[in-house]
Formats: sequence, C-alpha cells, structure tokens
Amino acid sequence: MNMRKEVYVTSDSRLFGVVQDELRKRNIEYKTKMVNSGTGNRMTGTWLGQIGERPQLGMMYYVYVDEDQVQAAKKVIAEVLRE
Repeated sequence: MNMRKEVYVTSDSRLFGVVQDELRKRNIEYKTKMVNSGTGNRMTGTWLGQIGERPQLGMMYYVYVDEDQVQAAKKVIAEVLRE
C-alpha cells in the first residue's frame, strides 16, 4: 500500500476542479479532502465571527496522490497554474 502525499491545497473551488480534471486526463490517481474552517461551521460565535469574513476562504481543498506519482502530479499542477 502506497502512502499518499499532499500535492495541492487551495481555497479556490474553480482551480480545485481544474486540477482534478487535468490529473484525471493524465491518469494520475488522486484523493481529495475538503475542510470547512469558516465560522459557519462552528457551534459558537457564529454571528460575531462572520463580520468581515470572506466565505470563499472558509473551504479548503486538498489533493493527495501516491508517493510514486508526486512528481508527475506536481508537474501537471504547475502547468495548470501557469495557464
């Protein structure tokens, strides 16, 4: 069983989708994780915590690949980010 390594983190859902599409096109297997760290996700302090909060930054998107695919995935991601 290969260990997975984190190769990409973003708060931009559009870029997250583009990265996933490109990895899929190149047959690079990946796993994802989404973490909602915004105040709307917390049980206390919701009203006061939301003042001035940028909701688009509350969700973080993570992409993981097997260790043997890290370099290939990073190359693909670099190409996507250059576009």
